[in-house]
Amino acid sequence: MAEAREQAFNSPSPRVGLIQFAKTYFHFATSPRTLGLLRMVIAQTIDDPGFGRRFSANVVSRHREWLVQAFSNWNDAGLAKIDHPKAAADLFFATVLCDAPLHFLLALPFEDETVEPLEWRLAPFLTWFEIA
Repeated sequence: MAEAREQAFNSPSPRVGLIQFAKTYFHFATSPRTLGLLRMVIAQTIDDPGFGRRFSANVVSRHREWLVQAFSNWNDAGLAKIDHPKAAADLFFATVLCDAPLHFLLALPFEDETVEPLEWRLAPFLTWFEIA
């Protein structure tokens, strides 16, 4: 994921880089390995709620922090107009993942397991924040 973040950040177009990062993150977050880890974290958190918080702080938050920094840098460079980078990062991940992990965790039928709908779902986000 670190390589995907760097490619997105160093892309000539933040818009193109962000879409590529979204696709990579979607595949990462819905991979069997990641979902297996998520199942273990959920199971452990039932007995130890602090475990889930620590896991989130040490693992999940890294992607959010990176994206907040990228948004701030793009703002400074005039490549985006994001008034609240932290909230925008949360919205980005919510838009990318929607309920996909739940579908995969519960083995529910998934209408479209490809990443093509990501660009469609991200279009309002990219437009609203004027990401170049």
